[in-house]
Amino acid sequence: MDGGGRRDTIRGDVNCRNFLLADDGILYGVDFETLPEGKRETDVGVLCAYILTYDPARSPLKKQMAEELIALAAKKLSLNEKALRGELRLALEDTALRREHKDVRL
Repeated sequence: MDGGGRRDTIRGDVNCRNFLLADDGILYGVDFETLPEGKRETDVGVLCAYILTYDPARSPLKKQMAEELIALAAKKLSLNEKALRGELRLALEDTALRREHKDVRL
């Protein structure tokens, strides 16, 4: 939702299995479920959380990937970087609760 209260269509079910990276570098989201309304920052934050927490969790490469995805989303999608990091924090906290561990550091 932007400052004017608009809500966008988002992926909702954001995990790495629902994306394909083409040879030309284009990232495609593939999922046939209903697309909910919400904040685009939420989708990017959740995707970064999935990247960071897949085994092995929080490797240097995964941290770099998450940082680059946040920077790219901020630049290419005109998203607020602070909001992206906030959504990542919320997604990591949710993941920690579901997986019963408390390490939610980026």
